[in-house]
Parts: sequence; structure tokens; C-alpha cells
Amino acid sequence: MSKICLSLNEKIKVIEEIEKGNSIKSSMNTFKYGKTKIYNIIKNKIKIREEWLKGNGKSKRSLKKTVNDEINKAVWDWFVKARSKNIPISGPMPQEKSKDTTIKLGNTDFKGSNDWLECFRKRQYFMESSELIKDYNSDCIYNCDKTGLFFRAIPSKTLKLKGEQCKDGKLSKERITVLLCGNMAGELEKPLVMGKAAMPNKCNSELLETYRGQK
Repeated sequence: MSKICLSLNEKIKVIEEIEKGNSIKSSMNTFKYGKTKIYNIIKNKIKIREEWLKGNGKSKRSLKKTVNDEINKAVWDWFVKARSKNIPISGPMPQEKSKDTTIKLGNTDFKGSNDWLECFRKRQYFMESSELIKDYNSDCIYNCDKTGLFFRAIPSKTLKLKGEQCKDGKLSKERITVLLCGNMAGELEKPLVMGKAAMPNKCNSELLETYRGQK
């Protein structure tokens, strides 16, 4: 179930599929690629994206990026100068700047669309983050975020038999906050759990290790 080599654009497609929430197994079936190689692509996704953004991927998308490179650079230089003066920047402002730059360059094809703005943001984010983490191994690069867990809430939708009466009930608002953390190598830390009670009445031993009470 493996190819000799995937192109740069194919590797980008693998990364996008995984980031959409598809499983490793699903990607293996889709791309006919081995498990180890899929993991290696995910492990090196920042380097792969960096190469792809340089225009090394042979696709229309990379060619479009090369055509718009002057516009992107001009808008980015303007953005850096504006932020150095603490000038607040909203979404439409980079788009207007891109249109002004387009007129000066005589490019009549460029529209400064919302899609361009989103790609511009992502491109600059990846370029900056790649520079920041280039000297670190993947097992030293972590990301974390918190989420609310309504642990007593029943499902809001259900299957029913024909003719069965379904009545809505009040959903429980009891919740805890969970902090999730992991690194680029795929290693996960134990979730940090926070609730209102100083100590929950019923709690397994693993939860007690990371539970914190707060008002």
C-alpha cells in the first residue's frame, strides 16, 4: 500500500486531509501510502508547507502565488509598518491596499478577494512560525487550547421509530473546562480539568491527578 514517492502537492493534500479530521487509516486508503510515511509527512508538515509556498509545488495554485508575489510582499511590508506604529488593521484594509498595489503594477486580473485575504494570512503565519521553530525538534513544539465539556448533557438529536412522540427536555448546563495539550510528534499530555467544586464527589483516579477547583 505504498508509492515510491509523493509529489509536493500530494503531500499537501495528505496534510489537509488529516487537518480536516480524517484518520491516518483513511488517508492511507485514499492516497495508497504506508502508515509510517503518512506519519513522516505530518511530522514534517511545516517544512513541506514552506517548500510548497516557495512555489516548488507544480500546480496552478503555486503558479498563482508566484504571479501575486509582488502584491503579497507590498501588502506585508505595509502591514508591518502599520503595526509598528500601533495602527489597528481590520480585514478590508489589506484588501484595499492590495487593490491599490495592483493598479500601480498594472495587474488587471487580481481582485483582492476574501479567498486571497485568507491565503495571505495563512502564508504569513506559516512563514513566521517556520522561522520561530526551525531550531526545535517536533517533540519540543507544543500547542494547547481549552474547551468546555457539558458532562451531563444528553444528545440534542436522536433516532426515533415511526409514529413515536419525541419531546424536548432541558439540557444540563453543568460543565467543566478541559485544557488539551500535545506536541508535533503526536505525544499528548494528560488533560487539565477545571471545575467549580474544590473536589468532585465522584471522580476516577486519573481525573484527580489533573483536576483543579476554581470559583
